[in-house]
Amino acid sequence: MNYSGLQNLWRGRDTAAPMRPDQRTTGRYQLLFGPWYHLDAGAGIGIYPIELAWFDHWLKGRRTGIAHAGGPLHAYVIGGNRWVDTGSYPFREGKPRTLYLAPGPSGSGAPSTNDGRLAESAPSAKGGSDPIAITGVTSPCSRATEQWSMGALAYGLETAQLPPDRCTEDDRTMQVGPGALTYTTAPVQHRTVVDGPIAARIYATSTRPDVELVATVDDVAPNGTSTPLSSGALLGSFRKLDPTLTWRAPDGKPIAPYHPYTRSSAKPVQPGKVTRYDVEIFPTLAELAKGHRLRLTLTTSDTPHLLPNPKQASNLAGGIYMVQRNAAAASYLEVPLARAGAFEPCHLCR
Repeated sequence: MNYSGLQNLWRGRDTAAPMRPDQRTTGRYQLLFGPWYHLDAGAGIGIYPIELAWFDHWLKGRRTGIAHAGGPLHAYVIGGNRWVDTGSYPFREGKPRTLYLAPGPSGSGAPSTNDGRLAESAPSAKGGSDPIAITGVTSPCSRATEQWSMGALAYGLETAQLPPDRCTEDDRTMQVGPGALTYTTAPVQHRTVVDGPIAARIYATSTRPDVELVATVDDVAPNGTSTPLSSGALLGSFRKLDPTLTWRAPDGKPIAPYHPYTRSSAKPVQPGKVTRYDVEIFPTLAELAKGHRLRLTLTTSDTPHLLPNPKQASNLAGGIYMVQRNAAAASYLEVPLARAGAFEPCHLCR
């Protein structure tokens, strides 16, 4: 969003708005976007020569070519293990798709009690919902734990020369128990890139005056391994959307919902009433291999990453939610998908 804001500023556009797919860009503002944390960087790229070329160009006036090295947005494709060049954000290569929560089984071997599906068709049934309980605790073995600890766990493993952190490679411990639901697509027929931003619109009832929803997107391999790609969360009392700052897909659905998170925007959840929750899921760029699946996991907590304060915990305690998946309340995942060949190779990253 910093990148898109600066590119918009250069074109005299609103810095908070999404870029247009055909928007002209400048090499003055570039983004190198990779799957690293605060303590390490690289992902197979020689980052120091790139930094040197950048400073030589802007501080010393040397012609290093850094301002004209392909598209100004250089991104690493998780799973595809390659760097690509593009220009606009949201990524112009992907087309937002609406995948609706549907009943199972999905055939993916999900460990959840519901094993639901993500379907391309909206539900037509009058009824349909899945129960999920607020548990207050989930498996700490997750990508969120590592990400929000600034990579300390991964860094420690690397320096100790121990095996890789399995928590970032398989998310199935998060998908079991009464506090978890999963919804999984059919296997993709060709290499498919998930190029965020991503959003989940969830309709649900609650027995308590607040709701906590954590949405995680996973890459599911044929052997059942569920690799976490990205996640996001929402406290139900902060569900209000700011329509002027929310980014929307061409079909009008939120693709990057913006919640003010202010005292004045907070509103209690009315127990028993079907209520809409738009969950922002952090953007990612990840490739699904042929035969892999995309999974949405819903949980009611994320330990130790998200801990409610005492008042919030009191309003959440003992809650049971019914996640709706019917014609009147069709919950869905809005996710941009692109063919793997839609992206240009990164010229700067060679």
